[in-house]
Amino acid sequence: LIAHNIALQPGRTAAIGRLDAVPIIALPGAPDQAFGAFLALVQPAIDRLSGRSARRQTVLALERKISSTVGLAEIVLLKQQQDRWRPLAIGDFSLEAIRLADAWLAIPGGSEGWAAGTPVGAFVFDDPR
Repeated sequence: LIAHNIALQPGRTAAIGRLDAVPIIALPGAPDQAFGAFLALVQPAIDRLSGRSARRQTVLALERKISSTVGLAEIVLLKQQQDRWRPLAIGDFSLEAIRLADAWLAIPGGSEGWAAGTPVGAFVFDDPR
């Protein structure tokens, strides 16, 4: 076991480990927690292990302010509204927010979030790479 109770919301109870040379990521049981951990931990690990190029981000301004707890990285689900990102859910996701989301971003643990109008990069779900 390398890490457990990661400072990530949703996904706090995810665990990262290794069995000999095989990396292991254990996802939480709740759907929103598993989805958040998948986005932040599993997807980048699969990309790196398979030699894929880094996922590109689409930069748009935030439609409204996003607040976050310092010391905890939080995943944000976003909906594209013309030339802006509309936050749908921060840290806790409903299944409806997951269904409606076009993209996601992670607020770093050292950040309190961003003001409305701030340009932010988000990973779109239908990235064709």
